Amino acid sequence: MIGWIKVDLVLNDDSKNWCTKPFGKNLKGCPDCYKEKGCPPNSLNFKDLYDLNDVYVIYSKFDLTEYPRPGNITSWLNDARLSLNEAEKQFKDLYPDYIIETKPEAMGIDMTKTMESVGIILEWPPHTAAYFIRLAGKKL
Repeated sequence: MIGWIKVDLVLNDDSKNWCTKPFGKNLKGCPDCYKEKGCPPNSLNFKDLYDLNDVYVIYSKFDLTEYPRPGNITSWLNDARLSLNEAEKQFKDLYPDYIIETKPEAMGIDMTKTMESVGIILEWPPHTAAYFIRLAGKKL
């Protein structure tokens, strides 16, 4: 399932540090942290770049209960990413003036609480559903 929804963001500057927290086999956190553009410590704050009154979350929900387990994680991850790409394309067709950001936590956004505020619960780690998320906003 793909879609988008207008949200009120939950800001949290500490979310920039979440990239360094261990998860799975990544004992030092995200392997891209400190390496990729848009990753801490060089990431900018969303609130300094975008109109916070006009923000959408674009998402792809992947139902893990419908996928055979144990399965090839690469396969379902690729399917979920393709779905997210389709959601982004559909969104941009309707809202061409919006900029899409791919790393909201690195920009000071608490996506777990933001999604919770619109009735979507993100599981950590995901057991029944995995969400792939992007933010879309208009520049200040």
